[in-house]
Amino acid sequence: MERFLFLILFFATTTATAAVDLPKKMNESDRRVLLGILGYGSQSKLLSSPVPLGGSQGFEVGVSSEYIPIEDLNGLGAQTDVRGELSYQMLTFGKGLPHNVDTFVQMTPYQRGNGVFAYGGHVRWGFHEFERFPALMSLVLHGSGANYDNQVDARTTGLDLIMTVAM
Repeated sequence: MERFLFLILFFATTTATAAVDLPKKMNESDRRVLLGILGYGSQSKLLSSPVPLGGSQGFEVGVSSEYIPIEDLNGLGAQTDVRGELSYQMLTFGKGLPHNVDTFVQMTPYQRGNGVFAYGGHVRWGFHEFERFPALMSLVLHGSGANYDNQVDARTTGLDLIMTVAM
């Protein structure tokens, strides 16, 4: 119950620090730079415990704050004057399945005024645990999308091989 109250207080007291003010009149190379900045920042991130959730009962809920530096947008197109960073929160829901497979879905909660809607998900498969060394090998398939002020859509996909060492 305490965690639930923390989540409610977290989202009630945090707001976006900058609205999206995208440059106008961009050429093709400017649009590529814009997608590089916004697309990389909005990709799905694995922020869960590296140990597989497994087929246990229940699910995992996570909250993260995403920060994308947007000062690099100043030199693009009609040259806006934006400073600081774009920030928004992401909610992540994870559920473990049998055979060390975990699924995660993430999305932004509605925040008035920041112009960002992002979503994504990933599937993680822990396929090898070392017997004499506290490490785990995992394969992660992920995808995400983000919409910035109904002007730019960024979509990312990927496949990652991850080795996690427990400390």
